[in-house]
Amino acid sequence: CSGAGCAGGWGGNKKQVPPPSPTVEAAKPNPPEDRRNPDTWFSAPEPDEDFPSGIMIGTNTVDDPLRPDETCCVFLRPDRHCALQVTSQQLGMAWPGLKPFYCALYPLYLSKGELTLDHETPELFEGATCRRFSGERKPVYQIYKEEAILVLGEDGYRELEARAGKGAA
Repeated sequence: CSGAGCAGGWGGNKKQVPPPSPTVEAAKPNPPEDRRNPDTWFSAPEPDEDFPSGIMIGTNTVDDPLRPDETCCVFLRPDRHCALQVTSQQLGMAWPGLKPFYCALYPLYLSKGELTLDHETPELFEGATCRRFSGERKPVYQIYKEEAILVLGEDGYRELEARAGKGAA
């Protein structure tokens, strides 16, 4: 997907940021060399209706070397992989590992309490899409099962399946 979902960085609840730990040291070598200082990784974004003031934090953005006049998340590497995801894999962590909630959720996103599929990325970033291929027609919640469980939990996902099976979802 060329890291298109990483263009604006990430913003979310401070509770969704991995706590400082030995993983910070493990993560330091994975971003590009000029982005390895953990003090430059996160900041407080401007509040908006989805992200009220005081509880929010976000990743900083930097100039995107592969897309002139655009920015990307500080953790997006030149190979278009996420440094936090690479670190998680190196540490043998299960998904989502160190990835913040909204990053792990992408290309699904929450807006005003509604779970939505990103329809803009393919239009804004030529040829870039983080959508999954499915060889058969399936509901979006089945194609993105891991992401749906991340939002709803196992019990919530089973409830969604039950309601969808009855035609109520």
